[in-house]
Amino acid sequence: MANFFNRKDDAQLDEFKIKLEREISKRKEAERLLEEKSLELYYARQALEEKLVLVEKQNSTIEAYTQELLAIQDQLSESLHEITDSIQYARRLQRGLLQSSSILAECLNGFCIYEPKSIVGGDFYWYHIQDEKICFAAGDCTGHGVPGAMMTMFAIQALHNIILQQDFRGDLQEILSRMHEMLVYMLNQNEPNAAKDGMDMAICRFNRSTLMLEYASALLPVWIVRGNELIKLPINRRPVGGSDYYQNAFWANQFQLLPGDICYLFTDGLQDQFNPEYKKIGSRRIGSLLLEIRTLSMPEQKEKILAFLNQWRGNIEQQDDIFMTGIRVDDRLQ
Repeated sequence: MANFFNRKDDAQLDEFKIKLEREISKRKEAERLLEEKSLELYYARQALEEKLVLVEKQNSTIEAYTQELLAIQDQLSESLHEITDSIQYARRLQRGLLQSSSILAECLNGFCIYEPKSIVGGDFYWYHIQDEKICFAAGDCTGHGVPGAMMTMFAIQALHNIILQQDFRGDLQEILSRMHEMLVYMLNQNEPNAAKDGMDMAICRFNRSTLMLEYASALLPVWIVRGNELIKLPINRRPVGGSDYYQNAFWANQFQLLPGDICYLFTDGLQDQFNPEYKKIGSRRIGSLLLEIRTLSMPEQKEKILAFLNQWRGNIEQQDDIFMTGIRVDDRLQ
């Protein structure tokens, strides 16, 4: 009986040992896995700390770049402000050279539309009363903005020099020829690879006593509205300036005006304006508009033309400098 219990105890003891060894093995395996995970976490933490250090360095670099960009932005803003101030001053100079359009209201029955694309522009106009004759001119220089404005200042000063200082009373084509020669000389346009800058220009001289209109035009339209008829006067098909100059390049012409006639000069910026469908106004629409408004007063015509321009363009940016002048032959002109 005692042997039976001893064998039973031995069996239970062996079973207990086996269970204990399994638990110890499981524990060791758990400890091994825990050690592996701890090691993984350690390396992960090290990698994270290294990334954090890198991010801090990158943040520091980004902050330095940001400060540098802000400094550059401040410099650019200051430079832009200085450039804008300079262009605004150039605008005052240009407007000072451009005669006030009030001469049209004081001495002539007419209007003047002058709308540069930028602060300064490449279109110009000029009026002068000389005894019984009235001279008026308009031009469209190559480009717009500052380059165009520089050309306009040359053109206006050249007109002053030729007509006023030299008291010029000869044929009008001589004025275009002289300005052409001056421009070719000043810009060295006879040299190879020289700039081809020039201008479209028209100059008119009206005799108050005879109502005779003398004109010379280099590509710039000279139109007459007489009743319900639109008369497009013939013009020279070449500009002032460029290197293709030859002697006696320009010619002048005459046209007998009648009371009630209206004379218009305008630059191509007017007809080249786009609408939202990217269609240009074109000369045909301008002609139709002038005939439509022919019976209105000249100030009313100006308002109608500006309203038409705004309606045509819609939200489309102005494409070029715009100039137009209109003068009606009436008692004020005579």
